[in-house]
Amino acid sequence: MTELQGLQATPIQTFNHSISGGTIFFKLYYRPAVQMWFIDIQYNTKTINGLRVCANINLLNSWKKVLPFGLSVFVRDGNKTDPFLIDDFSTGRAILYLLSQEDLVYLEEEYAYQRSIQ
Repeated sequence: MTELQGLQATPIQTFNHSISGGTIFFKLYYRPAVQMWFIDIQYNTKTINGLRVCANINLLNSWKKVLPFGLSVFVRDGNKTDPFLIDDFSTGRAILYLLSQEDLVYLEEEYAYQRSIQ
């Protein structure tokens, strides 16, 4: 799990992150009228636009068969709310993590284990 650092309290920001299969390009943007963050992601030939950023163990779970990474959002108030302020990432109230392939395998195994003991 890699914390994506340096996020600002600005409404539109772009950044990238290199992984073994290429470079991931991100565009993170805030919509003040609805108090929500959204993200566009481009990796090789895959593009995801307008994904709402919410507290989630893996925002990209729907794309797990085509993307070798995931994206997790942790909110320090116990994930009871989603990031909704423009400064949530810059103050550290919300943290954006890039999940590696190993992280995704671990999450799948942990999920399967938790389901088996219920």
